[in-house]
Amino acid sequence: MAMLYDEVGGSEFFVRLVDRFYEGVVQDDVLWPLYPDHDDLAGARERLTLFLFSTGVGLRHIAMNVATHACVNDIFRLQLAS
Repeated sequence: MAMLYDEVGGSEFFVRLVDRFYEGVVQDDVLWPLYPDHDDLAGARERLTLFLFSTGVGLRHIAMNVATHACVNDIFRLQLAS
């Protein structure tokens, strides 16, 4: 049975999904103020993309990339510490 990650086109789909989401955020009167660093959404985009990968749809992808995997672990540690 194919994983959703593979069915939708892998990482490229999720990158495009996150890009479209943040295009909407920039134009939204409620969501936009929640992002204090209006000049740099790159970090937010990367974190959301990694989150989507880590929820199981791309876990295999993360396991192949040690640096990304370490970054996801750091994100989870920071979330737990908050």
